[in-house]
Amino acid sequence: MGAGRRSYGAGMPNLPDVVLWSIPAFVLLTVVEMVSYRLHPDEEAAGYEAKDAATSIGMGLGSLVFDFLWKIPIVAVYTALYELTPLRVPVLWWTVPLMLLAQDFFYYWSHRGHHVVRILWACHVVHHSSRKFNFTTALRQPWTSLTVWPFYVPLIAAGVHPAALAFCSSANLVYQFWIHTERIDRMPRWFEFVFNTPSHHRVHHASQGGYLDRNFGGILIVWDRLFGSFVAETERPRYGLTKNIDTYNLLKVATHEYVAIAKDLRAARSWSERAGRVFRGPGWGPARAQAPAPTAGSGTAAPPATAAATATATATATATATITVTDPATVTAAAKAPAAGSAETQDTASSPVGESARVGKGASVGESARVGESTSVGESTQADKSAPAGESARVGKSAAAGESARVGKGPDAGQSTRVGKGPDAGSTRVGKGADAGSTRVGKGADAGSTRVGNGTDVGKSAPA
Repeated sequence: MGAGRRSYGAGMPNLPDVVLWSIPAFVLLTVVEMVSYRLHPDEEAAGYEAKDAATSIGMGLGSLVFDFLWKIPIVAVYTALYELTPLRVPVLWWTVPLMLLAQDFFYYWSHRGHHVVRILWACHVVHHSSRKFNFTTALRQPWTSLTVWPFYVPLIAAGVHPAALAFCSSANLVYQFWIHTERIDRMPRWFEFVFNTPSHHRVHHASQGGYLDRNFGGILIVWDRLFGSFVAETERPRYGLTKNIDTYNLLKVATHEYVAIAKDLRAARSWSERAGRVFRGPGWGPARAQAPAPTAGSGTAAPPATAAATATATATATATATITVTDPATVTAAAKAPAAGSAETQDTASSPVGESARVGKGASVGESARVGESTSVGESTQADKSAPAGESARVGKSAAAGESARVGKGPDAGQSTRVGKGPDAGSTRVGKGADAGSTRVGKGADAGSTRVGNGTDVGKSAPA
């Protein structure tokens, strides 16, 4: 028997090993493509990269070894099935094209299945793992092709000899070599309609959402047109996987998806999830119930204030300035703000020394506002009348812990009063600010402070 020819028993003609005879053409076309990129570089094309090309060639050489090993049990199964079936398809000049057509049909479904079932995808993902698209990409073949043979069982059962099937499969593989290139734009329109072309196959290798799992045909593209998986090339593809593996290690390239499946199986919470991780599509995962967001009154504690936030609030509380209130009516309206019309708000825990802070019914213009009841030092300070319109209420500059705060009419008018302990304890601030007209009573950096009027703060333990 000559080199490159197989003998499959009496009555079967020797069929050429199409792949073996095509190796010189593979090498020549690859060299021509490399030279073309040197002479006419294309910045938008993926082109060649030395490590990527070496990985693709290494995967191709490895596949020859592993395919030989896998073919031993596969040929045994095919031969047994062929002996059991009463049907026979002779190898004749007119039956070979029909067998090629049938093999291409089943190749379409095998290829499609290896994209939509994860355990099958773990084999085929190798071919898509390159982010380049050139003739060496065609050589990037899997080492675990044992998952392919079941799709061709109907051909064997129909009487196709295993040797004839091997010939047709080799012819299909050789045809697909030349479509792995960006150097060919479009073929004639009639050819593009019937056959798989570089343009169609670039779509198949793309990782964009609109291009994913499209154009599965081997020799013919008509199967994709018939079964709704065809997409024409409209934008430049981005090659590779949706999550690239970033490795040139041949063993990792060959097995990375199997490793990922094993990890997902260990982390699975149920048998149905385990089945989904194996037999559903790549990227599938069970829907996880999300914890409801905390709502008001749910009892969920707010996160504690950070030291930086506390320091900022303290610094803000100690910084004061001379501010003028020019509209007492605004002060009156703001005093009524605390609880949107509520009569009273009280929080005794606001005071660090147990003093009570009270905001009563808003004082109208001309009514007295008491400041200083139940202070930490027992002193009582009264401001008998609200500052009339146009008069300024001065609050001491930089009133720190224990420093005096002047309250009265006119700039720097009034008497000195010590209020409370600690930084700015009991300080009274009157003025305009970002919180103009708001009133606050609560815990935190401004615990117990009451903002009156246009940004007026009545400090801790200061009932108004």
